[in-house]
Amino acid sequence: MVVKKKKEVQVAALVLGGQEVATLKALADADGQNLASLLLRCAQLSDGVRQIHCLKQMGPLLEKAYGSDADASVTRHCLDVLGVVYLSLGPKNPLKKVLASTLNSLPDLLLAVAGHSFTRHLLAELETADVKSYPRVMDNLACCLEDFHLGKESVKNLVWEGEALMLGIGCVWPQEQGYW
Repeated sequence: MVVKKKKEVQVAALVLGGQEVATLKALADADGQNLASLLLRCAQLSDGVRQIHCLKQMGPLLEKAYGSDADASVTRHCLDVLGVVYLSLGPKNPLKKVLASTLNSLPDLLLAVAGHSFTRHLLAELETADVKSYPRVMDNLACCLEDFHLGKESVKNLVWEGEALMLGIGCVWPQEQGYW
């Protein structure tokens, strides 16, 4: 008889920067029921698996929140934070896949808003001059092209910047690594 060990999935918890936390705290409502409150609660959890469950609750809230003009600003800022979070996660982190799935389920009206924000953050990644961060940037580009509609559209919007990055990697990185 063979006993198999049950695989335990390791999920690194997402961590927000001080600016994102301050933004979410400013946007959170008093009774903790809006999208910013949920995202803040999710970021405060230290267990990645619980964060996954929390992120899965955001899809319906995103759709509902953008329906009213009062929540449009909160939704825009939360989508901005979600873009930062997506790009900060490692390529094999299950949170990244859950977040991509949540963002893929956005209605068309929200996709345009999220696309603008996500493209801006992806552009900032591409404009990095730090050669050591190129592998992370390339991982993010690859993740954007894998079953992630919003990511694919953002990459399409940044095709010229992407070509410049590839040329930069092709010319600079091998020299820095001592290949030339």
